[in-house]
Amino acid sequence: MQPSVKQRSFMLRALVWLVISAALVTVAAVAIEWFQLASSQSEEQLDWRALRIPALLLLQRCLTILIATAAAFYCWIRLSQSLPDLQGWHLQSPKSEFRAKHAIADDDFDNCLAQEEQVFEELEAYMTVQWSTQTAGTYNRFNQDSICNPASILNHNWNRSKVLLHNDPVGGVLLIHGLSDSPYSLRKLGERLVSSKGHRRDTFA
Repeated sequence: MQPSVKQRSFMLRALVWLVISAALVTVAAVAIEWFQLASSQSEEQLDWRALRIPALLLLQRCLTILIATAAAFYCWIRLSQSLPDLQGWHLQSPKSEFRAKHAIADDDFDNCLAQEEQVFEELEAYMTVQWSTQTAGTYNRFNQDSICNPASILNHNWNRSKVLLHNDPVGGVLLIHGLSDSPYSLRKLGERLVSSKGHRRDTFA
């Protein structure tokens, strides 16, 4: 039977307090050893305590590291719990999104465009239905009315794949971008290449 979250939390706290207690006991033991070392008379006692003190100091250092690690872990947990809840776009993604397992030997660009179209249709459905109550904000790109949503401010979504072809091309270039400003900077680069008789294919990644 798996322990509950409450039981695991209790065991973790008990373990942390056990380590802290052990560290305090070690500090006390080191202090006692130093005091007894100072009052030792025989060489045998001096040698024995001279060996025990470094061992206790090493143990104390290890326990201190454990306490510091536990404290950092606790702070990280508290910080993560104070963050906003995950939204739909953190937890869901279009089912048609390309994966390595979808790659086939004789695939062509038309198939890529068809799959991309399906991905954006699924994304649109998420935005208008499942995420519609979570997309408030002018700068939320999953908000249909956001200025960060290309569909709301541009005639063409440059996050989509596009082919620019010169009438008499002498070469071809494949430009791949992500979801930063690169779609727009690569657009200019692609247009310059096409004007130089290049064949430019811009692919969203």
